[in-house]
Amino acid sequence: MPEDRRPGCVAEGTPEAPTDTPTCEADAGGPPIGSAHASGAGMERVGTFESLTHKDFRFFLTGALISNVGTWMQVMALGWLVYELTKSELSLGLVNFLSGLPTLFLILFAGTLADRVDRRNLLIWLQAGMMLQALAFAALTSFGTITISWVYGLTLVGGILAAFMFPAWQAMVPDLVPRRLLLNGIALNSAQFNGARLLGPMFAALVLRWFGVAEVFWVNAFTFLFVIYALWVIRPAQEIDRASADKP
Repeated sequence: MPEDRRPGCVAEGTPEAPTDTPTCEADAGGPPIGSAHASGAGMERVGTFESLTHKDFRFFLTGALISNVGTWMQVMALGWLVYELTKSELSLGLVNFLSGLPTLFLILFAGTLADRVDRRNLLIWLQAGMMLQALAFAALTSFGTITISWVYGLTLVGGILAAFMFPAWQAMVPDLVPRRLLLNGIALNSAQFNGARLLGPMFAALVLRWFGVAEVFWVNAFTFLFVIYALWVIRPAQEIDRASADKP
């Protein structure tokens, strides 16, 4: 059999082959250079829902899911209400613009604030403020006194609250799960948000069909109670670390 002349490959059994040179068989049968072994040190398999074994994270995620479903219900109902009031596509665009505008200017300050204060308490107050906004929409719509000016003003207030909420919310996940489960916790948090975006409009359509726009706002206000309760009972690591640091 002729010798294999591939570059860097020496036939097995050749006396002059150095000990650190791979043989043809080893070169062909081994894993590619740079690949990691499945059983390598430091690699640990994490279950899909393993973060949910931690009680605080489970409360946090459940409350968030229910509240976000209500929020997406309100987004759909608000678009319906604006078009009923104005019959204007421009007004619909302006409402969306006002809801996102505060984030553009406040997000950096909001991120700094989330690092310097108790995030749990901050989120409780922000969620309470957003619940009041939903109650205002519900009451004004129920009594027939809602106007497009009220919609613009309340939407801007909601955008300001949301701008402060997003950084604090994202920063809560590392406080509720161990470091090894951080990626899993972040993935589940993203999954609940996208799941709520799917379910919210569907439930809103059912409530709009059988009841009306005002009832969607009432439902959204009610869903905030779940996330406020979840935030009230959990004890994130940030709060525990702070308490420990104050001890002599």
